[in-house]
Amino acid sequence: TDLSTYLKTRDTYATLVQKKAFDWSNEDHRKLFRSMLMTSSDLSAVVRPWEIQRKVAETVYNEFYQQGEAERNIGFVPEDLYDANTVSKLPKMQVGFIDF
Repeated sequence: TDLSTYLKTRDTYATLVQKKAFDWSNEDHRKLFRSMLMTSSDLSAVVRPWEIQRKVAETVYNEFYQQGEAERNIGFVPEDLYDANTVSKLPKMQVGFIDF
């Protein structure tokens, strides 16, 4: 989940739904809906039993760290969320995500 994308699109999605203007034949609307589903799927992990929640978080962070390493390999400095060298910040980032 890219929360920065979610924050930019949630108002658009909410407006479409509130005005009953969502159109399944519109590819942009479907793409927006898929984005909302991805975010809700990620957020739902925090209400699952601890062992499942832990496995989901580990899987997500392993993917993030792989992305960060790929970014580093092409000369970019990854954000903390994607940087395995900032693992000590992980608990604070997780709480921030859950509180979001």
